[in-house]
Amino acid sequence: MIFVDRGEELKYLKNYILKFPLPLQELPRSRQLLLLIGPKGVGKTSLLRKLVEQGVEDTVFVYVEFRGPYEGTEDLLADMLAQYIEIIRKLKPPWLQVLKKVLVAMGIKLLGEEIVEVLLAPENKEILSKLRPTLVLRRLEKELCSLAGKENSRLVIIYDEFQNFLEVIVSKDRFKPLLKTFITYLSKNQEWGFMDIKGYPIYILSTSDYTFYRLLEEYRGSYLEVMYIKELERKYAIELTKKFLEAYNMEYRGLEVEYMVEILGGNPSVIIEFINKMKATNTQAVLEDIDKLLNKVIEEIREHVFSRLSRASKKLLEELKSMLKEKDVVDMYELMSKSGLEEETFLHAINELLTENILQYVNGKVGFQNNLIKCAITG
Repeated sequence: MIFVDRGEELKYLKNYILKFPLPLQELPRSRQLLLLIGPKGVGKTSLLRKLVEQGVEDTVFVYVEFRGPYEGTEDLLADMLAQYIEIIRKLKPPWLQVLKKVLVAMGIKLLGEEIVEVLLAPENKEILSKLRPTLVLRRLEKELCSLAGKENSRLVIIYDEFQNFLEVIVSKDRFKPLLKTFITYLSKNQEWGFMDIKGYPIYILSTSDYTFYRLLEEYRGSYLEVMYIKELERKYAIELTKKFLEAYNMEYRGLEVEYMVEILGGNPSVIIEFINKMKATNTQAVLEDIDKLLNKVIEEIREHVFSRLSRASKKLLEELKSMLKEKDVVDMYELMSKSGLEEETFLHAINELLTENILQYVNGKVGFQNNLIKCAITG
């Protein structure tokens, strides 16, 4: 996993966890859950996985990503339990024994160590379809908290894209009441622990669903501490882009990367998707049929005439002057002459045209755009 920046966010998460005392310390605990909110693909999942990977002293992590969409309760539970198993298998043997105990109590038949495969067996899927996910979650959390209490370790439970869990178990008209019940349940467990055991969970929730987040707004302050995950800063977006291009052994020029980030922004998923599509369609191939391409570009430019020159266009112009000197590249001034537009209008039109086409390219609407990008930026 290529990971850049997010040092401040990681530090914040670790400090949040460390403010909770160890189970055997009789100290007050926060009732506020931590909610991570940010656009899809901005890096919340990567950040949380990096937190689990690096760890925190005297702390056990359980990370579950509710990937959705789920067809039913059995799909939700199979996915959730499989993830619980995957991470608990990496811990000491007693943790896996506790999980097996919970599965057997639910009626899941275990044969050998292939627990994930067993979950998908027809007879067990039928059992899962009849279980209440809320009760399964409570059983798991209580048993794991009990063990964490005995070991005097913090237990951090991370539920990524938590809205997908709630959506599969409740109808729309009952969503808000269930949400309130769950937030109350989670915060009380965190503040007081389960009544008959020393251990307690520290919950971190995550969502990219702003509709879900708006429903949670009324719980801010009393039940929720909110952490916003923003897009990468420009310099880190450039660093990430270069790392992925190098990982794919793709050649690039500095201007290409800067202009790509200028247009795509700092969302890691958008950058990665764009680079993957570049690789898949061999964007760096030598252009063929230049005359036909130029005519298409001119036609498009005539439809994108703008009055003001942007800063990006000015930078592009200076770079192009030094880049477009070789005989085997497209002369942008010749192209401008053919278009019949003034220089400033022409370059602003190129800038807007590239922006539109790269975004279309990322969304899968690939026509001549990949060649256009190559032509206009590198010649």
